[in-house]
Amino acid sequence: MGKSVLVIEDDQDVAYSVKEVLATDGFDVTISTNGRDAIPILQKGEIDLAVVDINLPDLNGLDILKALDAARPYGVIVLTGRTDVIDTVLGLELGADDYITKPFEPRVFMARVRSVLRRCGRRRVPAMPERATVHFRGWTYDDATRSVARAGEKKQKLTASESRLLKVLIGSPNVILSRDRILDLLHPTHSDLPYDRSIDVTVTRLRRKIEIDARRPRFIKTAHGDGYFFDPKGE
Repeated sequence: MGKSVLVIEDDQDVAYSVKEVLATDGFDVTISTNGRDAIPILQKGEIDLAVVDINLPDLNGLDILKALDAARPYGVIVLTGRTDVIDTVLGLELGADDYITKPFEPRVFMARVRSVLRRCGRRRVPAMPERATVHFRGWTYDDATRSVARAGEKKQKLTASESRLLKVLIGSPNVILSRDRILDLLHPTHSDLPYDRSIDVTVTRLRRKIEIDARRPRFIKTAHGDGYFFDPKGE
């Protein structure tokens, strides 16, 4: 399933132009033509991104931003005219993640969308506390010693990359994380970003250390076509 986007725009030509660009890239798009109908959808927090026009007929985009929880898990991009400089600045100060001026070039628009989704992905997934000890179905992960051990058995040391990946997976139990999402969480500054298939190699090494049968994993599971998720119950 594609990511879910709510487009809040009263100009139907603009709204459907945005929808077409997003839908072509696999996004699930809902259009709302006014702010009052959009706010209940936003407050549910079940979307990945909101694209909000600054100038709406009832509540404007700034009013909508004021009504949103600062801890919202989704991203917000405001749509502005080229002359709306003050409103654009206010929108960013009120918590918008980015802005796009109308008219826009589709490739630039999608690049900004992906950038916001990457940043919000890091905000959405909780990190495991530093120097924590985590227990999962007979196993213990010790962040201080960077090791795993099954009850009554000797500790196994993890490499730095294995430890970082396990912490990312443990920090978001039963949530499917794509390779791109995992890379964003492992390398938030995008410096020295590795090839995404390196995730597969590290997963394979981790499974050899914590799975009874690495070919039939109970903890680090594959969601085919989507990524990986961690099942702390090992079911």
